[in-house]
Amino acid sequence: MSYVLFKVSLWLFPYSLSAQSWQLEDSFALALPESVASSPHNRLYVANAQGVIMQYNRQGDTLRVHQPSNLEVPFLLPWQTLRIQAYFPFQQMLTVLDQNLSEVSTISLPEITLGNATLSADQQVWYISADLILNKYNPQLAENTLSASLQWYFSSENQVHLLREYQNRIYIQTDEQLLIFDLFGNFLSQRPLSSDHPIQFLNDEAYFLSGDYIHFIHLYSGTIRQLPMPAEKNIRKILVEKEYLHGYSERFWYTYSMVDQNQE
Repeated sequence: MSYVLFKVSLWLFPYSLSAQSWQLEDSFALALPESVASSPHNRLYVANAQGVIMQYNRQGDTLRVHQPSNLEVPFLLPWQTLRIQAYFPFQQMLTVLDQNLSEVSTISLPEITLGNATLSADQQVWYISADLILNKYNPQLAENTLSASLQWYFSSENQVHLLREYQNRIYIQTDEQLLIFDLFGNFLSQRPLSSDHPIQFLNDEAYFLSGDYIHFIHLYSGTIRQLPMPAEKNIRKILVEKEYLHGYSERFWYTYSMVDQNQE
C-alpha cells in the first residue's frame, strides 16, 4: 500500500479494493496533455504544451480546436453542461468556452491568486488571494461579494492544487489536505490528502491517480475505494467516466471499458 493511500485510509475508513478492472478498447497517438477535462455529453478536452485546447469524442476524433491569443497553457475545468472553463494563471484570466470552443466570456481577476480561479453556479468567480482569503468575485460589479479567511487551515507556503465549486460545496486541495466549505465560505471539514495532481470529480466521488491505483473518495460518507491501473502503459493523467477510463501516457491516449470480475 502506498504512503498516500495509507495516509488517507487512516482517516477515511472503511476502504475497499474494487472487483472491477479495465479492458482496452482503443488507443490513439497523442502527446501527454498539460490539462484534461470532460463533459457529460461524451466530449473530452485537452490542453497541450502550446496552449491549444482541443475537443475530442470518445472515439478519438478531433471535433474542434481553440487557439488562444497567447501561448500560455490553461488549466481546464468543466462547467455546466455544454461549457468548459480555461484558467490562465500568469495572466490571472478565466475564459469560458461553449460547446463549439467559442469564447463566451473572459474575466480578469482583480488581484494575484493562489492556484486556479473557478466559476460558481451563479456565474461569479471564486479565487484565493495571496493573503489567504477565499473570495467570490462579481465581474459585473467588479467587486467581491464574499470573503472568508483561510489562514487557520493552511499557510502561504502550501501550494493550492485545486479550487472548485461542486455539488453546492467549495473544495480546496492543498499539498496535504482537502478542505471543504459551504457556499458562504463556512468551514465544513478537512481530509488528509497528499497528491501533486488536482483531484477530479465523478458523481459523488473525488478521484486521483497515485502509483498503480486510482483512489476514489466518497464526498459524503468518507469511504474510499481503489481500482488498479492498467499495467505497463505508464499512464500519467486520467479521466474517469461512468463506464470508461481515459489514460494518457507520454505518447498515447488509451481508452478502457470497465469489466466486473465478479461476472466473468
